Amino acid sequence: MNRNIYKLAPHSVIHFIGIGGTGMSGLAKFSHAFGYAVQGSDAKHSSTLDELNALGIKTFAGHSAEHIIPETGLIVISAAIKDENPELAYAKKLKIPIIKYAALLGELTQHYETVAVAGCHGKTTTTSMIAHILRHSGRNPSYVIGGNAPDLEGNSNAGTGRNMVVEACEYDRSFLNLHPRMEVITNIEEDHLDYYKDINDISDAYIDFIRLLRHDDYLLVCADNPNAVRAARHTKSYVETYGVLNQNAVWSARNIRLRDGIRHFELFKEENFFDNFSLRLPGYHNITNAIASIVIAHKLGVHSPEIKSALDAFRGVERRMEIIGKIGDNIVMDDYGHHPTEIKTVYEALREFYPGYGICLIFQPHQHSRLRMLMNDFVQVLKEFDYVLVPDIFYARDSAEEVKKTHATDLVKLLQEKGTQAKYISNFDEIVKFAGVFAQSLPCLEFGAAEKIVIITMGAGDVFMVSHGLVRRNTR
Repeated sequence: MNRNIYKLAPHSVIHFIGIGGTGMSGLAKFSHAFGYAVQGSDAKHSSTLDELNALGIKTFAGHSAEHIIPETGLIVISAAIKDENPELAYAKKLKIPIIKYAALLGELTQHYETVAVAGCHGKTTTTSMIAHILRHSGRNPSYVIGGNAPDLEGNSNAGTGRNMVVEACEYDRSFLNLHPRMEVITNIEEDHLDYYKDINDISDAYIDFIRLLRHDDYLLVCADNPNAVRAARHTKSYVETYGVLNQNAVWSARNIRLRDGIRHFELFKEENFFDNFSLRLPGYHNITNAIASIVIAHKLGVHSPEIKSALDAFRGVERRMEIIGKIGDNIVMDDYGHHPTEIKTVYEALREFYPGYGICLIFQPHQHSRLRMLMNDFVQVLKEFDYVLVPDIFYARDSAEEVKKTHATDLVKLLQEKGTQAKYISNFDEIVKFAGVFAQSLPCLEFGAAEKIVIITMGAGDVFMVSHGLVRRNTR
C-alpha cells in the first residue's frame, strides 16, 4: 500500500484539535504509525496525552493559535470542536486544509476491506472482539476503536493485513463517511437527541449507512432489536441476523450457562449446530457481541478453533464493567455506560454475577440534554440500584441555555420520590469519602443484610476518577 495515504507534501505535520478523545487519539496513533509527523492539542491534560507523548507525538494541554506551526499541512478536528476554537480559526486564516475526524477515517477505509460496527450500544466491545480475533489468528488487521482493549494494546493499529475494523459512530452522521464492505448493526435506539430529532431521524441515518453497502457486500443485524431489523430491509447487500433473545435469527446462541465465572453457549446457524464457545465477560449483551464477532470472523475465513481460542483469551475493553480493585471483599468497578439501556444491561449483569451483593451506583450524567430528554428512562433504570450517588452533569456540547434547563438534583429528587436511596454530591473527593464509608462499615443499614457490595462508577465523562480514587484511598 502507498504509505502516503493522505497525499501530503514531505515533512508536513498533521495537527489534531481534540487529540485527547478516544477516536481522535486512535487516528493520531494510526497516522503516526504510517510515518507522518503528528501533533495535537486538547482542552486539558490527560493520561491519553501522556501516552501519545511517549509514542513521539507532541501534544499541548489547552488550545492556542501558537500551536499551529508553519509545517502544518493538515488540520483534523473532532465533531466537538467549535468554530471559535483559536487553532481552528487560525488554520482557516492560513487556509490550511481542514478535515473532520470522520472524514479522514473514511478516507482510510477506502484502502482496506473494511468492517464497520455501528449501534447505540455494544459497538466498542464488538469492534474490539473482531479486531482481537483477526489479530489472534495472525491476520494483522488495521483498526480504529473508540475504547482501549488490553488485548489490542490500545485503540488503533496500522496493520499489514487487508482488513480494517472500525467503530462507526452515528453522531453527526459521521458513519456516512465510511466505505465498508461489511457492516454490523448492534441496535438502533434513541440517543444523541441534541443532534437527531427523534427515533425516526436516527433510523433514517442508519438506513443511509446501510445503503453504503453494495450488492456483493455483507450486512449482519441483531435480530433482538426491531429498529435494526426494520432498517436492514433497505439494503441491497446480503443480510443475516444474529441474536440471543430471538431464536428465529439466522445465528443464535442456545443452551447458555454460567460456570465458574465463564459463560458457555452453543452457536447455531438456523437449526444447524455450529460450535461451542465460551466467554469470560459478564452479561447476555456480551454473548450477543460475541456472536457478531464470531460470524464476521467466520465470514473472513477464520477457522472455528482460532475463534474459540481468541474469545477464551479476550479480556474485554477498558471502562466496560472493568474491575478497578477491591476494598476487602467489596468490588470497585467502572463502566462507560451513559444511556438507560446500557445502565440496565450492566445492572442485570451485576445481579447475575454477584448475587447477594448490594450495589452502589455512582452515576455521572453525560450531557444536560440527554438527561433532560431521557429523564423518565433514567429514573426507571436507576431506581433498581440499592444506592445512587450523583455528581454534577458532565458538560459536552450543550448550549448555555440547555445547561440551565437541567441539574443533577432533578434526577436525585425523582429517584427519592420512587423510594430509592439517592444523594447528590457535586465533588468527586467527597464522593470518594462517602462511598468509602460504605465499603468499610458493612453490613450497614443502607444495604440491608448484604455483607459485600459492588461500587460501580458509570458515565461517559470523567467519573472513572472516583473509582480509581476510591481504591487508592482505601487500599494503602
